[in-house]
Amino acid sequence: MSEESMNHEQILKTLEKIRENKNIDEIAGLVLNIISLTGLTVDEVASINYYIMKETLNAKHNKYFMNDKLNIDVNQLGPEGIFQVQRALLSTYHEKIK
Repeated sequence: MSEESMNHEQILKTLEKIRENKNIDEIAGLVLNIISLTGLTVDEVASINYYIMKETLNAKHNKYFMNDKLNIDVNQLGPEGIFQVQRALLSTYHEKIK
């Protein structure tokens, strides 16, 4: 097995472990490592954060949840609306983990 193949296998095993645990600290650490390795600037990180939230909200199951439970049509959200939804979700999550 080549070194590159072993590295890919290690990465996949790490991602599978993180998926099983959904450990936010591990996920954040992995993302921060990617940010550091790629040398992203804060404005680039802000853009990626926005993009990730927008794409996540547009996933079929999340669109349904937002519409069914909160009466929010994510197709109608602009940047400010997405930030407001993110703020509300973060507040809810923070209360849950207290």
